[in-house]
Amino acid sequence: MKRNLYYHQVYRRQNKLKLFIIHFFLGISSLPRLLIEVFTRTRFGERYYSFAAVVTISVILFFMPFLSSQLSLLNPYSYHNYDDDGFFTTIAKNITWYIYLAAFFYFSLKRKKEVDRLLSVFDFARFSLSTGVIHPKLLEFNIGKKTGDHRFASTVIEPGIFLIAGILLVLAHQMLGKLFIFVSIVYSLSWVGAYHLGDEFVMDTIDEMICNEEMVESFVEGKPIEDTRGFEMHCRKPNDPSFRRQVVDQMVGDDEASEAF
Repeated sequence: MKRNLYYHQVYRRQNKLKLFIIHFFLGISSLPRLLIEVFTRTRFGERYYSFAAVVTISVILFFMPFLSSQLSLLNPYSYHNYDDDGFFTTIAKNITWYIYLAAFFYFSLKRKKEVDRLLSVFDFARFSLSTGVIHPKLLEFNIGKKTGDHRFASTVIEPGIFLIAGILLVLAHQMLGKLFIFVSIVYSLSWVGAYHLGDEFVMDTIDEMICNEEMVESFVEGKPIEDTRGFEMHCRKPNDPSFRRQVVDQMVGDDEASEAF
């Protein structure tokens, strides 16, 4: 597709604040996503799934209850029994946390074996950044008239399961509940952002195609906006139609030529 300089200069506007928020959640979503998707997805891409990240977050999660226990000592308003600071006592108090951590590591090993068995990306057999295959059962969920699809499963179903579990665990005074609530919110927002960027890219491509196709009618022939699928060039035009044609030719160029600048 030819690159339309007029479209990119005039119509291609960006909401900087929205983009910042989207990229922020996408930037911090790697580990929170991992804590959910090893249970809900399979067949990750070789470059998307990182077992090193699994090991790192597993170590961090293992020591978090102990760190939380030590930090509670600094709070003068909290009741703390100093006789209950033993290793096994801390684990017993946070048993759901360590059950989840064991399950997380087990499923992460399964995902690693799947990635290792997949065909090589160097043979063009796999997309190395694949975000995995969502479990079919999650695609069958329906809420009201909303049918299950990958977008709905990614933004609502997958994080929703962990959000509900997190609320129940918080009510049961389990530290794991707070973790589930946090990762489910980040997970959902990161996928909302990813799909938004994808939608914007597709709409930009379509709009640029329309712009390319309607520039002559709008700029050279002076047709009204009703006859150009809503496209209009907001600018002064040379009186001579031949000059208008020359200007249009300069506005549209090959991708390679545009990238050179």
